[in-house]
Amino acid sequence: MDKYIVVFGGCSWDYTFQQNNDRTYNDQPKQSNPGGKGANQAVAAARAGQKVKIISIIGDDENGKKIIENFKENNVDTDRLIQLQGVKSDSSKIYVSIEGENDIHRTIESIQKFTPELIYCNEDVLKNAEFIVTQSKLPREVYVELINFCHKHNLKLVLTPCPSKVLKSGENGNLDILRKITFITANKKE
Repeated sequence: MDKYIVVFGGCSWDYTFQQNNDRTYNDQPKQSNPGGKGANQAVAAARAGQKVKIISIIGDDENGKKIIENFKENNVDTDRLIQLQGVKSDSSKIYVSIEGENDIHRTIESIQKFTPELIYCNEDVLKNAEFIVTQSKLPREVYVELINFCHKHNLKLVLTPCPSKVLKSGENGNLDILRKITFITANKKE
């Protein structure tokens, strides 16, 4: 069986607004791009030559269509991607100041639809993955269940703690959770 990576995480569509010299922002974004940590991780791994499957939930809106198109253009397997009717795909408005600092305003809906059941209805795909990649932006009960599932089945799990404060080692039994993760990837701020 071919080895593959599973990314279990969120997807969004991002709109970037650049600050004008008078410190105002235009009503229309300067650009729009696919985003979301899960989607970005899946595309990056596929571009690096890996076989990648995404397990995620998006809406049936225009942004959802663009998210799927981006995955297909980047050879990410979308067989386990759920597109829910009547749900909006997550999106972000990113306001970039003249100094280059950004302020992100997220609209979340589809990522809140993740439940632990999503793990078990994709158990076959997860158990045969070389690596499983996820983020702590998912609802807590979902990523904790995924961590426990991977630990129980001796699966290699890569977690991006974003925001990192949700997994502070001294709180909520987090130290036990952290010990079950194979790899933790964090950026400088996290």
